[in-house]
Amino acid sequence: MGPYHLRGSDVLPDGQIGVYFGNGETVSVSPAPIFNPDFTVTFSSPPTFGGPSYSGPVSLSQSVPTQLNPAPSYELSFWVSGENADNGSNPTPGIFGLRVGNTVPGDPITYLSVPPGPAATIGKSHVYRFGFTPINTAQPVTVEFLNFGHAGNPFPATEIVLDDVRVTPSDVPPPDIPPIAIAITTSNNIVLSWPSPATNFVLQVNSSIHTTNWTTITNAVIDDSFSKWVILPVDQSNRFYRLIK
Repeated sequence: MGPYHLRGSDVLPDGQIGVYFGNGETVSVSPAPIFNPDFTVTFSSPPTFGGPSYSGPVSLSQSVPTQLNPAPSYELSFWVSGENADNGSNPTPGIFGLRVGNTVPGDPITYLSVPPGPAATIGKSHVYRFGFTPINTAQPVTVEFLNFGHAGNPFPATEIVLDDVRVTPSDVPPPDIPPIAIAITTSNNIVLSWPSPATNFVLQVNSSIHTTNWTTITNAVIDDSFSKWVILPVDQSNRFYRLIK
């Protein structure tokens, strides 16, 4: 039997069970969201969600006892899809919030994209991965997902489906050189991104990893305080990228 979906989501990645949650309320958001190539969502000022009977976001949270399994760092990963994403009925990505307590002062909310369907850059589903280190290693970490409501014009939010939420300890500290994430957009560009806290790094390119002919990329680096990224045209030739100080 299968494949298995939940309320029109993309195919669940693992078995038959996922989590669908939201408040069913049609909402709007102000100011207008900015959907970034690294799948984060930013605003020109703190966002306000509202609707005729909107009473606030739906919260799904879990305390993770990282203090019982000490490690230099941890990785949070999860799979997410939007309601009706499999048939692409939502034309633009939705928005959900992620807050990981005891990792960043003030426990801020990170806004992320809910995949709307096959025509979007983010596709029908996406696996997010975040590295973190607890501020207070004697206390647990709280992972909280926030859903702001159902899709409304112009589709700023949607009910979401979660699966495979994992917190995994790492045996090594976070690397001095951050990893580079690569995504291909529907406009035939590639997006190279890395975490914002990594400073003073230069992005370089080479046609081979076996030579020393590395060239510094001079395209503008965009920084939204969560990720830094560079947008480049797709090249049919071999290309290798690195960050270096």
